[in-house]
Amino acid sequence: MKNDTHEWRLEDWREYRDLHQMTTDVSVTLRDGRIVSSSSEAWRLECEARTILKRRDRKEYLEKVRLKRGVDAAVKLRNEMLAIKGSKNG
Repeated sequence: MKNDTHEWRLEDWREYRDLHQMTTDVSVTLRDGRIVSSSSEAWRLECEARTILKRRDRKEYLEKVRLKRGVDAAVKLRNEMLAIKGSKNG
């Protein structure tokens, strides 16, 4: 498992969860109302987006994501961040 937050993937999260004997398959509600597993990619993405929104270095973080995970991953993460911000303002 990588310790660099820019390289966390769903597989990394599952490994971390198992290593720390965390409860699996807890139901969580996404911002759009969907109920998913806490080990799902959708939940991981939303949690990462919420965390980045609290950071001062958001642009730099997204650039590192682009470089390490690719343009599509960075765009997906940015879109999730914008959706979260929009739901707070709406």
